[in-house]
Amino acid sequence: MLSAAVIGCGPRGIEHACALKSVIGLELVAVVDQSAPALRTAIDSLGVPGYLDVKELVERHRPDIVICATPARGRADLVMQLAPFPGIRAIVVEKPMAVTLAEAELMLGACTARGILLTVCHQLRFCDEFIAMKAAIDAGELGRIEFLRGSCYGNLLNQGPHLLDAIRWFAGTREILWIMSQWSDDPDLLARYTQGDQGYRNDDSHPAPMWMTHYLAFEGGLRATLETGLLYQRSGTFRGDWLQKRVSVTGSNGQAECQAAGYFRIISSERPGPEVRDGSIERYRAATRAFHEELRDALEAGIPHRNDAKDALKTLEAVIGCAQSAVDDAMAVLPLARDRDPVSELETFRQAVRRDTLAFGSRRTIRISERIDRDVTEPDISVIVTLPDDRGLAQECVKSWVHGQTYPRERFQLIVVTDGSDPNRDDRVKALLGPGDEFICHHTSNELHLYDLGARRAKGKLLFITEPHCIAERECLEELSAFFSTHDYDGACCRSIGICSNVMARMEEQLFETGFRLFSQRGDWRKVILRGFAVYRDTYLEEGGFEYAYGRFAEWAFAAKLHSRGRRLGYAAGAAVRHEYTTSFRELFPFVREFTRGECAYRLSALPAYCEHYFGCAPEWSARELLRPSVARSACRAAWRSLWSGFRDGVGRAMFEVQAKTFLQTLPIALLGPRWRVFEAAWALQIARARSRMWRLNDRRLFRAYSDAYERMVRYSRLEYIAEYLASSGPVLSESYDYRVAEVSEERLVGFHALEQWEKESFRWSGPVSMVRISLAVASYEVQIDTRSLRRAPVPLCLSIFFNRVKLPSSSVQFKDGFVSFSIQPSMFVDGREQRLILTCNPVRPWMFGVPDRRELGLPIFSIVFQPVE
Repeated sequence: MLSAAVIGCGPRGIEHACALKSVIGLELVAVVDQSAPALRTAIDSLGVPGYLDVKELVERHRPDIVICATPARGRADLVMQLAPFPGIRAIVVEKPMAVTLAEAELMLGACTARGILLTVCHQLRFCDEFIAMKAAIDAGELGRIEFLRGSCYGNLLNQGPHLLDAIRWFAGTREILWIMSQWSDDPDLLARYTQGDQGYRNDDSHPAPMWMTHYLAFEGGLRATLETGLLYQRSGTFRGDWLQKRVSVTGSNGQAECQAAGYFRIISSERPGPEVRDGSIERYRAATRAFHEELRDALEAGIPHRNDAKDALKTLEAVIGCAQSAVDDAMAVLPLARDRDPVSELETFRQAVRRDTLAFGSRRTIRISERIDRDVTEPDISVIVTLPDDRGLAQECVKSWVHGQTYPRERFQLIVVTDGSDPNRDDRVKALLGPGDEFICHHTSNELHLYDLGARRAKGKLLFITEPHCIAERECLEELSAFFSTHDYDGACCRSIGICSNVMARMEEQLFETGFRLFSQRGDWRKVILRGFAVYRDTYLEEGGFEYAYGRFAEWAFAAKLHSRGRRLGYAAGAAVRHEYTTSFRELFPFVREFTRGECAYRLSALPAYCEHYFGCAPEWSARELLRPSVARSACRAAWRSLWSGFRDGVGRAMFEVQAKTFLQTLPIALLGPRWRVFEAAWALQIARARSRMWRLNDRRLFRAYSDAYERMVRYSRLEYIAEYLASSGPVLSESYDYRVAEVSEERLVGFHALEQWEKESFRWSGPVSMVRISLAVASYEVQIDTRSLRRAPVPLCLSIFFNRVKLPSSSVQFKDGFVSFSIQPSMFVDGREQRLILTCNPVRPWMFGVPDRRELGLPIFSIVFQPVE
């Protein structure tokens, strides 16, 4: 007999409790709720003990199954609280699974690490009408599925997850590619047209607009629509608004429709005639019981559950994609970024709309005439173009501005900045300029310096920065002016149209467009793009302009600064330039190299947390100190001495693999220095370029090869910079006794992953071999490593600790209350200021537990404290 407990005694919690009591093999043992009246009612009606505290319930009854019938906001904290309790085998949560993807993945990871089955109660998969639809689709009775349409009375977060899950279920293995959503919250407008119960307005437990429409594109050309909210279309079989959960499917051989507690009907060329099967409220209510029966079987017989959270996570991504599209007024492309909370963003925007009494979808904007204190002697816009890298298009580029624009010529100026490397070209361009334009010559090889000079000489209130190999569309400035007149942004990127002279140019265009689909979305900060970027001059100057010392990386550095200072950047899709792409790797490589070297230089001067937040964790950069021969020798020695410990401790292959990998990776550096890695990267780059030449006649394979070559250019450039940096500098380590990983400099940490947050505190995961470079006075110390016991995966740790060359005996290492404690003695110190604490262990591989994370994780470390012993 499996025991079960219910958290939350609202209507849905009571439904779960009643269903559990009716399932053979399950026993409802207790309920919990923070509301004393609700709890008392549940105790009286269910006849089981009740509690106000979750911890007390779990510790007293040790349930096998816990049902969380609580609001989605805050559910992640509840699941994280439950996961460590021994004995829990399954956790059931209501829809939506969470309100952010990051929270959902945290919940799934915590449960998977403890062997807990996490499920989400999308009960439509257990309704007779929907089961019949799925069976007809799988049997091929509808032929090739072409279109799906769903509708429901509940909003996006209320009943929307059920319908999106059903649509995904019917679509089979096809993944969602993108989503477009629109919404309305105007109560007067909705009251005029709604068929539904107008008493249902705002749902505090499911904060979403009262009416939304969604358009979903699946792989293989399949499309779907969904209506959620008050204006949904009622069917002819009406048993109440809340039961109007309906999906219709159109295929090449027929059409079918199902409605909860209503009907399943189908007409197909595979059947002699139409068929209708009536549903009932009684069978609909039995779906929750069927859900729990399958949960029982999943735990007892090991069969899969159709509502497993790994699959439900994809439904949640669709829900959040709908919210993101609505708040961005743009297509949401999947997979979605994990660092946003579109549900909260949409709710904040809804509140702002209500406060400002605006109609659906409109925004109070600052027109260009309001932002610009009109001075008829000054232009509205200054177009800034440099002449290096014109690719033979300098004159055509300039003509497209001075002669080709529909925007009044007297209202914009063109500023051309050159390095003086081609006097003949400069003279031809200069002859094209008008009276209000400027021509600047400055001898430098730094193109971003030229742009900065032009921006600081500009007279227009709006700056438009573009490249000399870009040809402006006729309406570019007119569309740009219209955009800033109707949107409250500090800057915006424009659309670019490719000019592709050969197949390699097509590949670069495809690579750019792949990234630009994300960059152009509302809220993405990566919109400072030299081919076409507009920004108000006062904003440019107030934020310091391009930090041109970092070369082409100054684009991203400026974009990140604007975002971090609260500046808003948009996408002016109506404004466009035609951009000529590079035609060979030889032409492309200098730009990639300059950008990457600038990124490395920037990371040296900026805070690590800031760089990781905006630019990610570059693997070569994070491991740069491991390219120092002395550091590599220490890591190599520790890996060698830990190589066989896994077999001795009964772990075997996994521990051996990771330590052998570290040993083999660090040995060449220990012997030959960092140039060995540069040589490897250069050789890999040449192979990738050769592979690209081989696939010139196959665009699909060529693009994969081209993308790989691009990544190898980045890797080579990064390693080249690191080798030069290590050769010219050594770390200066100040004496410290308290190493908090969120504050310690990156030079001290070797083999650690990026910063993460847990309960608002920062920590880093170590790798299989990790090192902390420390500076201490020679003495005896008690050392404590704070891990908060976050490593809970059922994988033996096999921890080995080295202080310099001394391996500490396992018996001297203590584990208590989330701390790893041990002692070090003066005899373990080496001459010089730098000492090394090295940790080797058997890592957790999250992907082995169903978590989409390819890292190898050692210990979660918050701090390392050295306490002197008198």
